[in-house]
Amino acid sequence: MVEIRCPECQKRYRIDQSKLPASGRAVIRCVECGHKISLDVGGQSGEGPGVSPGDSGSSAADMDRQLERSGFAGDREVISNSEADILDSGKASAVVYCPDIQAQKEIEGKLMDLGFQIRFINDIDGLNHLMRFNQFQVAILYQTGHEPEDTLKSILGRFHALGPEIRRQILLLYIHLAGNISDRLSAFSRGVDYCLNPRDITEFHRIIPELQRNHELDYRVFEQVRKQVRETVI
Repeated sequence: MVEIRCPECQKRYRIDQSKLPASGRAVIRCVECGHKISLDVGGQSGEGPGVSPGDSGSSAADMDRQLERSGFAGDREVISNSEADILDSGKASAVVYCPDIQAQKEIEGKLMDLGFQIRFINDIDGLNHLMRFNQFQVAILYQTGHEPEDTLKSILGRFHALGPEIRRQILLLYIHLAGNISDRLSAFSRGVDYCLNPRDITEFHRIIPELQRNHELDYRVFEQVRKQVRETVI
């Protein structure tokens, strides 16, 4: 097991070493504050105090003694082998909610062609679980009927609740029958970045890179304006 602590909020985690990549670096997002904790695999956490991964045969007592020496005494969140789902931080990743099986297959194919790592979710618990360990660049929510179902509403609400520093890093796309990529007012009213039509999926190879560039530019301008407002107030 690998013991880490978030340097921002001090929340402790214990992660099964077998879920980490064999070498290189893994990045885990703290569920409490959203801070990204960088782990050099085979060594200590790249940010803040940590405990090096121990021998897989180490006993619980050995681990506890190691924790005490490293200042990790106290409650820890335990993440088991079956729970952790850590994506390669060096590759683009997307999380998708899509109850329509045919559309799901089409979305998956288009995103894979763009080089995305993809995770599909069925409910809010699935999203919460994935976001504990990963930072997604793209999130796609698919509405099957004329009105959003309760599950979709709860998932959308989770994105609305994200802190601004985390939310700005995610291109949030909402697909529904009346979606129009040019209708920014509709997107704003839903709390998403763009509303798309199911027909737009066939053009993902062109649309998503373009929207990612626009999204980055939008938030860059927003941050500049916010900075100017702060300086004016001060």
